[in-house]
Amino acid sequence: MAKRKKRKTVRKQSPINLLIITVLDLSVFFYDALSELIFSPPALPGEVVRVADGETLVLKDNDGLDVKVRLFGIDAPESSQAYGKASTEALKELVAGKVISAKVIDIDQYGRRVCIVEAEGINVNAQMLAEGHAWYYAAYCNKRFCQEWEKLAEHAKNENIGLWKDPSAIPPWEHRKSGR
Repeated sequence: MAKRKKRKTVRKQSPINLLIITVLDLSVFFYDALSELIFSPPALPGEVVRVADGETLVLKDNDGLDVKVRLFGIDAPESSQAYGKASTEALKELVAGKVISAKVIDIDQYGRRVCIVEAEGINVNAQMLAEGHAWYYAAYCNKRFCQEWEKLAEHAKNENIGLWKDPSAIPPWEHRKSGR
């Protein structure tokens, strides 16, 4: 006696169920991008009134308040380090006296807004890396675009641009750890 093959029953999904499943799939897939769009605070506009070092500036916001901003994803040489003053000057050239947009990513332990800064259509954080004025700060750069920033820093290093002209350049986090 031959065995009968079981037929698979295909259940038709209602259009509403298909729509819900599709939306859920897309929302999971694009979660990172969507969460940045939905949950990120608006950019903080203001005029740069002071540059403290190669990663920190002060802007005067629309309410006339001074806001200390640290550039997200980069770590510039300390002023006591080789290339520290040059890094500060490079940031001044990019932002001093200009109206910028600072997208707040976090607030650090010192109360500074940690931001992605844009001046005249230029992403200042990325530009500092591309021109070799700062290190890519892998320990804190955890966004999708950080891989691109890492490539910018790597290119500057490979081409001996900026601080990378010095083959013995010491990352600022190591410099701070050593207590120099």
